[in-house]
Amino acid sequence: MMISPVSRVSFKGIEITSDKAMDAIEKTQNALATVSNLKDGADVFTKNMKTDSEAYSDAVTSNLAKAAEDNKALKPIADAANSKAGKKLANIFGGFTAFCTNLAGAATTVSTISK
Repeated sequence: MMISPVSRVSFKGIEITSDKAMDAIEKTQNALATVSNLKDGADVFTKNMKTDSEAYSDAVTSNLAKAAEDNKALKPIADAANSKAGKKLANIFGGFTAFCTNLAGAATTVSTISK
């Protein structure tokens, strides 16, 4: 929720503090907007993390399987990746990759919003 700004004209009678007052109001509004956007973005961040994590995990195992088709020497690695322990490792790696990707996106959003 944005606060309606008071115009600079409203402070016309106060010479020294008019710009400082308006700057303070504008900075407060930007801070409120940033906090509001962060709150709204938290659910999106969580949803993206889950989706991206699954996609990265699947990509790891499917890429290894494809590589094993092309190079028979990689078949034991692909089989290991498809095992229970291998899938757990792929999920950890996928989750970490998704977290880093989404964190970088969130940091860019925050940086853009707070300017």
